Amino acid sequence: WSSDVCSSDLATSVEDLPQSSSDARIYPNPATSDDGIKIDLHGVTKPEILVVVYDMLGRLAYSKVVINKGSGPLTAIDPHNNLAPGMYIVIGSSKDELFNQKLVIQ
Repeated sequence: WSSDVCSSDLATSVEDLPQSSSDARIYPNPATSDDGIKIDLHGVTKPEILVVVYDMLGRLAYSKVVINKGSGPLTAIDPHNNLAPGMYIVIGSSKDELFNQKLVIQ
C-alpha cells in the first residue's frame, strides 16, 4: 500500500492534497527539531500507518511505518530525525484511510 502514497499523482501544492478521510491531530505543532512529533488518531483503525513528511518543495523529508495499537497517541516522527526549521506536510495513510496536516518546525 505504500506505492499509493509514492505514486506519480502526488500533490504538487498544498491545495492539491487529497482530503483527509480520518480525524488525526499532530502535536506539538509548531514543534522544535528536538521534539518527538505525536499523532493522535481518531477514526484510524488499521494496525499499520505509513507516515510520510514532505517539505514545501515536495521533497521527501521523512517516512516511517507506525504501528497503531489503538490506545492513545503514537510517536510518528522521532526526535532524532532533526527536521530542519520550516513548514512540512505530513501525510498518513493506511489501506483505506488517509490524513494530512501541515507541520511547522521552529
